[in-house]
Amino acid sequence: WSKRHTMLNSHTKAQPLGNRVMCHLGLMLLSILYFLSLIEFTEAYLATIELAKLNRRTSPSVFIRPIQEQRQPCLLSRYSSPKNLDIPSEHDKITIEEQLGYLPPNLLSISARSTSSPPTHGNRRPIVIKTYPLGGGASRRRAKALQKLTPFPTLYWLCCPLISRAVSDLERRGYIATLENRVRQSPELVERLVTVHETYARERWMALNENDRGRLSLSGDITPRIVEMIRESGVAGTEFRKINDDGRPFASLKCLHAHYAHYRSQVDDPGGSNAVVLSNSHEINFVGEMIHEILLAEYEGLNL
Repeated sequence: WSKRHTMLNSHTKAQPLGNRVMCHLGLMLLSILYFLSLIEFTEAYLATIELAKLNRRTSPSVFIRPIQEQRQPCLLSRYSSPKNLDIPSEHDKITIEEQLGYLPPNLLSISARSTSSPPTHGNRRPIVIKTYPLGGGASRRRAKALQKLTPFPTLYWLCCPLISRAVSDLERRGYIATLENRVRQSPELVERLVTVHETYARERWMALNENDRGRLSLSGDITPRIVEMIRESGVAGTEFRKINDDGRPFASLKCLHAHYAHYRSQVDDPGGSNAVVLSNSHEINFVGEMIHEILLAEYEGLNL
């Protein structure tokens, strides 16, 4: 037994360094993963607490003011004048990557900035970005796509995480149904919502370069569904041309984030030129305007 015990000890001592290194590496890896998870949990928890402090938890219908039924000349998106594009700086790109977790490869410009947050590096914080209607999404989505031209119907993207969480909170509290009911009560508002969707679809189509518009129009290597999604769908990809049994358009909102991003992109002018024009053929996104008023009323200090 003594001889066997001596041989076992000598065999164990022959590999102590490798075993210890592997053990220490494993413990270090587990510690790093735990630390990263703890940071992520802490950030989410603090953001939730901050949002809870801002939220007054009032009834969804309280802050929805009456909307004028008559159509008025509305502000056009500043993208009607290409020279006013707010091209992201390097610091803006870092900020957007921190906000979204990655930098969208189809990023075109910043379409809205915070009007209340203090400027950093000469600019205020981006809250909405404009993206190219093709080739967007995370790398895994693009890698899984079978076709070269992957559709990305979200033209205006709400990138500020705190505002996005506030809007998500409104959706959770039933504001989509509340605002839809408000619109459906008025044939005039239903008509205005259809015009909003048409405006969004037109802006998305015109955001494409001439070559890509030609490829989509020919529909050779592109499925008709993708062409329809890019050219005909409204805010948040809504199929707004559907008709209800009563013969009226189906007034669907689908996503408050997309409506609010559209509204802010129409009325904001990050470049400071105030280069907006009036037109009866373009409808300001009044749903996004209602969302803005609700956020101002219920989330003080949100830095919109």
